[in-house]
Amino acid sequence: MQLFIGNLALAPALETEEFNIDLDDLSKWRANWLDSEFSDNIWQLKHCKTPLNFRARLTNGEFLTDTKYTSLLNTIKKVVFLKRSGHLANLKGKMTTRSKTQYTLARVLISFAQYLVNHGHFEGKKGFGTLSETIFDDIVKLYIEGGRDAVSGHLVIVEDTIKNLKQINKLDCILDSSGAFNNAAFNSVTGIGSDVTDYLSDMSKDKLKKYVTFKEHVKSVSGNKTEFNNATPLKQTRQENSRGKEGTVIPSKISDTALGTLISALNTLSDYQIALKNSELAYFKAFTATSKDYADSYYESRRTPNIPTDIALAYIDSAVGFVHEHGDNIVSALEDCRKQIDHEVETRKKPRKDHVMKCITIPRNSTTIKYDVNRYNIIPPRSSIQEKRDTVSLEILLEIFQSAVFILLATFSCKRFQDVIPVKQAANTIGYTGVNNIKFGLSKADPLEVLRATGRPVPRVVADAFDNLVRINSLLLKEPDAPSASLFQKELILGAKLERFDNTEMSRDTLIRRLLQFADFMEIPTVVANGVESRWYLNRMHMLRRFFACAYYHTQDKQHLPALTWLMGHADTQQTMHYVTQNLTNAEMTSSEAASVIASTISNMGDDKDVVKELSNLFGDSTMGVAVARDERRLERRIQELITKGYRVIKKVSGELVILGSNYEEDASNAK
Repeated sequence: MQLFIGNLALAPALETEEFNIDLDDLSKWRANWLDSEFSDNIWQLKHCKTPLNFRARLTNGEFLTDTKYTSLLNTIKKVVFLKRSGHLANLKGKMTTRSKTQYTLARVLISFAQYLVNHGHFEGKKGFGTLSETIFDDIVKLYIEGGRDAVSGHLVIVEDTIKNLKQINKLDCILDSSGAFNNAAFNSVTGIGSDVTDYLSDMSKDKLKKYVTFKEHVKSVSGNKTEFNNATPLKQTRQENSRGKEGTVIPSKISDTALGTLISALNTLSDYQIALKNSELAYFKAFTATSKDYADSYYESRRTPNIPTDIALAYIDSAVGFVHEHGDNIVSALEDCRKQIDHEVETRKKPRKDHVMKCITIPRNSTTIKYDVNRYNIIPPRSSIQEKRDTVSLEILLEIFQSAVFILLATFSCKRFQDVIPVKQAANTIGYTGVNNIKFGLSKADPLEVLRATGRPVPRVVADAFDNLVRINSLLLKEPDAPSASLFQKELILGAKLERFDNTEMSRDTLIRRLLQFADFMEIPTVVANGVESRWYLNRMHMLRRFFACAYYHTQDKQHLPALTWLMGHADTQQTMHYVTQNLTNAEMTSSEAASVIASTISNMGDDKDVVKELSNLFGDSTMGVAVARDERRLERRIQELITKGYRVIKKVSGELVILGSNYEEDASNAK
């Protein structure tokens, strides 16, 4: 079979001048976005850090990469490939977004394949030929009941293994010193790969709690001890029992996003049935699904909560004050201490950290005097935050400074945390207007790349803090002058050998731990949540991005929305409006609720009526009923008109309905 490929980047794999590619010859399946061979069990997608591992474990102890499952494996690979390359490709967006979409698609299709094998539906060389509407319904139901690990069989694998270890009294072999489940120990003792345990969902960990405790079950934030309870709302994962498709009882619900990934994967598989009808999908009967088929089985995902304005300002004020007042002093103190440490290491035959640290004298300046810093090395990690405040070390100040720089950079650049963490040391530049610009997305930070990249303007205090963090890194890294080195380094604490560090980008877990420490060390104001004194911790870092967007929108008198859309990297202004018009109570109406309310008002409304006025009147009367729209086309058109103009309908916790006007109408507070 031949397939037309219209992507010139695939030139090495093209067979003739007519751009034909042989589907059966796997050596011809090559693309510029794939840094691996098609036949490899592990794919490395460009712009995607996590390798795509096809060697998925099955409940029978076999693997998807075994020869007998080639029909399933090659189907998944070809569908993922054709999703991005060829005349059927439909991926859009940045390279990173495309790779992430491919990765997600592959993981879902792999779980489908695991389900077919684990539940006895796989037949010889038929591949996905046995996947039917009934089986897909069963997959959705199982996902709702037990999450993705239930579908893939990973939950069964881990649970059975833990039960066996418990029966032979070897459960302690997979626990860490605190008695919590240890991934590395489990993998070593059982021989089960880390791909099974590294990505266990919170739902699976809750089910396994009767056997072992995970770090998420400890009273902490992301496994890290904190001074107060966390006031930041967690992501909603499940809701109450409900009725599912055709009246069947569903014990819980899943988010629309989770359901969407399942449906999207199925529909993609069906989309490529024709292209692969003479090979891998010859036995597969294409069918499609929509979210309407499972309307009562999912809830609309809740967005990242809006951090209270006073708390957000407390974070920003603390960060600005710290970097402005202490940045230069911390750098000079570190430079002095680094010279002392190097001298001690050179003059001792066998330098020991505990001996060397006793000989280090902390230089006196306004910062070291204010915090009474008398030691270089940080006190033991298990020490309480109060002990860390009472016994401040220079290394603690380094971590606090790094966290402050991240808070300021993430806030004022309005970037996602995954874009901020990889920023390079060479990214701070000065534009033609004299304004500092931080250039994100650099890979090697060579001069030409820096010149071509588009920067984000930041205040001078942020740029100065950026430069001071670069100076700190230069005193700690083995290659201090490398422009491609990451700004946010994983290592700041000297090891036992007192050696300088290799360039290692900070991980998300490390970042969260340091942000938690920043909040406690700087004593961010507490609030009372559920009757308990709590603190808003930045374990959901997206909150600062949303705070900046809302602040920008409202302080600019709701103007310059296209500029904000560009800053946030959104596809259109509607997506940005979704950000900035959210109710501060985070009790947003679902789209279906909003549509019903609008429908009841405009279904019979004449064109000469004022839509805003009529809706405002309706929202002022909480007892008015909701009718069903009789003209669906007209309803859809009018709703789209409202959305285009920027109108949003929200519901407060009290139940009061409020309409938020567009840029062309009066403020939302006057339209109740």
